[in-house]
Amino acid sequence: MNNNTLKLKQLPSGWIKLPLVNCCSLIKDGTHGTHKRLNTGIPLLSAKNITESGGIFWDESDSFISEIEYKTIHRKYELEDDDLLLTVVGTLGRRALVKKSDRFTIQRSVAVLRCDKNYLISRYLYHLSASHYFQRQLVIRSNSTAQAGLYLGELEKIEIAIPKITEQQKIAGILDAIDKAIALTDTHITKLKKAKAGLLHDLLTRGIDEHGELRDYTRNPELFKRSPLGIIPKDWDISSVGFEFDIVSGFTLGEHRRPRNKKRKYLRVANVKREKIILDDIAELEANEDEFISRKLQENDLLIVEGHADPNEIGRCALVSDGAVNLTFQNHLFRLRSKVINPKFALFWLNSVWVRSYWKCLCGTSSGLNTINQTMLKALLVLVPNKEEQIGIVERIEIYTQRIIKKETYLNKLNLLKKGLMSDLLTGRVRVKI
Repeated sequence: MNNNTLKLKQLPSGWIKLPLVNCCSLIKDGTHGTHKRLNTGIPLLSAKNITESGGIFWDESDSFISEIEYKTIHRKYELEDDDLLLTVVGTLGRRALVKKSDRFTIQRSVAVLRCDKNYLISRYLYHLSASHYFQRQLVIRSNSTAQAGLYLGELEKIEIAIPKITEQQKIAGILDAIDKAIALTDTHITKLKKAKAGLLHDLLTRGIDEHGELRDYTRNPELFKRSPLGIIPKDWDISSVGFEFDIVSGFTLGEHRRPRNKKRKYLRVANVKREKIILDDIAELEANEDEFISRKLQENDLLIVEGHADPNEIGRCALVSDGAVNLTFQNHLFRLRSKVINPKFALFWLNSVWVRSYWKCLCGTSSGLNTINQTMLKALLVLVPNKEEQIGIVERIEIYTQRIIKKETYLNKLNLLKKGLMSDLLTGRVRVKI
């Protein structure tokens, strides 16, 4: 344990400072024993079952134990409503509250904290345990092995600032309301993404007719044909990435690319997400003018990720726009520059379920990294509706894309608001009216 522990600053009037051991009636970790795992029974949860958003998640893939073993583990205590669960091995500091309807037990990687109601309410401790101060205490007091772990003795020593119960209730209520808004917005985004995915599937298999309606294979089979990509509208062509695009690989990094005199900002794999480019952290490399010009990004270029440890992320594709124009890119990215096909339509196709499944089947590996080479990329098939239909498909999908962006922007604002409120309310910098 690092002795350089954080100290609480001067407390607001009416607040007290106590270590967790003095304001909790129970601090205990889960079972250390070896238990017979069953296919059904009582869930045996670990740190992985506590989510970042403060929930508890398990399914049939998790471990179960018998009723007899459960009673043995809990012969001296039972999990109660509003007990706080806190991850203390591996990923530290994820937390959730127990609900009466839940019946499970926990492994060593999760601790349970029960508030002494004379000092502390569980909802306040739930929010306080997510604060920067508390999370830093967990890290500082943990061991420094490959898998971080926190002993109960160190957890008990963490000091927290405690206002009166009425103030705790008010603070918890405000933060609960923000959490509810965040959860609701997140649900809306998930629904919009599912709706977008469903519409995209229909548009890429049925297309839209001259009246702007989805073609119907059941009613009008004569409007469709069989193809290597399945049943598609009969007027569509099938081409290849190699035919539709000019393809260029990025700069290979090394000592000779260390930025010195001719610095060029470039995009890495981490900057290229599916359908978006993240510009928060842009690196630089050295390149002369001739090298740079041939790899300088233009608006509506596409970037494709060459390799990834996660097979679901192979070949993810983003469109270059705004802030990414005039940047360059590293060698683990391919740049595709369209000859004729609509770049946004191509973006949706290259991120489609069909293409993602294709890469997963083709790029399976035991090396730990799944990669695409330029030959494989050139051979990838591409759907090609007529120009007007491509535009129509893009317009339909863009409606959902803009709705999602709007909701995500609102979600970011809520998260920033919550961060500010936690900093103000949990330190007493801003006092709530009682």
